[in-house]
Amino acid sequence: MLNNGINLPNFDIDINQTLSKLEKVIEKNTSELDQLLTGNINGWDLMYKLDELDARFEEFSILGHLNSVKQTPELSDVYSACLSKLIPYSSALSQNKLLFNAIKTLSKNNDTFDYAQKACLDIMLK
Repeated sequence: MLNNGINLPNFDIDINQTLSKLEKVIEKNTSELDQLLTGNINGWDLMYKLDELDARFEEFSILGHLNSVKQTPELSDVYSACLSKLIPYSSALSQNKLLFNAIKTLSKNNDTFDYAQKACLDIMLK
C-alpha cells in the first residue's frame, strides 16, 4: 500500500464550483472570526479555531498545486479568480487589530505553553 494509511487530499475537484465554494468559505470564516473575536474564548482554543478556519481552504491549496503542475487555460482562469478573492481576505486577516490583540494577549499569558506553542505565537505576531 503506497500511502501507508495516510489520508491524502482528493485531487478530483470541480473547477466550475471552486470559486463559489471559496466565496462561501470566505464569508463563513469572516463571520465566525468576527463572532470569535467579540466573544469570550480562552487560552489556546483561539489558535485551534484559527487552524480550523484555515483548514477550510484545502481545496484551494489543491487548486494552486494543480495549476502549477497542469496549467490549462480553464484552471488558470479559475485560479486567478480565486486569488482575486483570497488576497483581500488574507490582507484583512493579517491586518485585523482585534485578532492581533487577542494573539498578543495570549502570548503574554503563555506560562503553560510548550516551546512549539510559544514559537507559533511568535510567528503569528510577526
